[in-house]
Amino acid sequence: MPKPTEIGHRTAPSEMLNLMEKLLASLLVMCFVLWTTYAKADDKTLTVIGLHTKALPLSIPTWLQKEIQWPEGTTHFTICFNIKLLFAHSDKTVLVSLKTDMGVVIEGATTFLYTEKLFLRNNQTVLPWNWNHFCIIIGPEPEMHIDGHKTKSDVLIGKLTDTFKGPYNVSIGVPSHYYNDKAIQTFAGYVALPHISPRKLTEEETQKLARNEELEVDNLANGEWKVFALDSRFITSVIVNQSEMYVEPFNQSDISRGFVTKKEKISDMIMPRLPHDYILINGYYTGNELRAICDIMRGSIPSMNDQVFMDAMFKTATDNPDMTIVLGVQSDNHTCARAYFKPNGRQPMVFYDQCEESSLYAVCKVPRDLYFEMRTHGFPNAKERYRLIPNGTSPRFFSLNGAEVRVSGTHHSGIMLELRKYLSNNTIARTEVYGNQPFGRNRWTFLEEGLDALISISTCSQARHLYISI
Repeated sequence: MPKPTEIGHRTAPSEMLNLMEKLLASLLVMCFVLWTTYAKADDKTLTVIGLHTKALPLSIPTWLQKEIQWPEGTTHFTICFNIKLLFAHSDKTVLVSLKTDMGVVIEGATTFLYTEKLFLRNNQTVLPWNWNHFCIIIGPEPEMHIDGHKTKSDVLIGKLTDTFKGPYNVSIGVPSHYYNDKAIQTFAGYVALPHISPRKLTEEETQKLARNEELEVDNLANGEWKVFALDSRFITSVIVNQSEMYVEPFNQSDISRGFVTKKEKISDMIMPRLPHDYILINGYYTGNELRAICDIMRGSIPSMNDQVFMDAMFKTATDNPDMTIVLGVQSDNHTCARAYFKPNGRQPMVFYDQCEESSLYAVCKVPRDLYFEMRTHGFPNAKERYRLIPNGTSPRFFSLNGAEVRVSGTHHSGIMLELRKYLSNNTIARTEVYGNQPFGRNRWTFLEEGLDALISISTCSQARHLYISI
């Protein structure tokens, strides 16, 4: 394993506070070359829609809207949909807006239901960069459900007494007239399969929806949803029919930049999901070194008894026939082994008792909720979480506020990293890392200020995070 880089210290004391916001957006990266997730064999796909995945909300506010007329006597209603949250660019990021004074908002790691006064706080939010099933129950007894399970919530202020008379313009996202307050913006991400019931659904019923099973209740979300952008300019219609969605053809233009469609595997979207992912790492590591790396990431070396892992590796070998995949694994009796995976194969060639032998690749089986956290000495509240989201075979990390850390190249003894704002393509800082693993100290240069910040990485597996400190 490469030794930590030792770099001398160059201070920038007065400017450090000005750099804090940018430093929160940075994360040093391990040299992962592929992230492989295979939960189920079902390859059926569904059209999903994306809001602000290619354009910032303030540049092209876009939302999905349907007018709902509630049946007489409605006291509660439930809105559910599948969501993959990518970015939350503002302090108050709106998932759903119901009226001008009612909606569901994400603030950091917390979700709020608000009316004219915030009155319900959900102590959990959806897991970024993963598909989640989200339900909000509106009425005198409001609730939030994630992946079919009721979450712990605190009633803060008041009680909702709406009689639900007259039409509601239910919007996924937030209409542009909200944007007079720049602190309120639409989320960036993908959504699918909205479901609106004119009553309070039970936990058992939301679990069925999370599994993409039909309920014997009216779904007011069926029919036409309209997509708007900017000052309510119509883009296209989305037709919902129970467990399917159809997007009518639309003109690709400047005003449609905030709206995209794509196909997604249904099996990746619905419950149950595997609680873990597999991360393929390049670099020469012995079995003992690999154990330490996986432990850092709250993970473990996959076992050859793990059929999902084995299928994933053979698929990786088949999809990359020029890539010789010899990697460290855990044998049936929990000792170190090396396995050679051939394209279109079913059984690898295995070498046992290889704890001191190096392999070109390694795999860690990590929790699905794995994230990385940046912390700064002297600033205990300055921290930001990052997710590993590779770009093809190149490692890349994103924070919820839209910052990206990626490999920008190599140098004679390692890799080069850059910190940038993803959608604005604005590079903020760069560094050179010795070797494939950026442990130890590395100096980041902030381009606009012309200043250096010495950043060190330390690991603390019992605290569950990878900590970065200045």
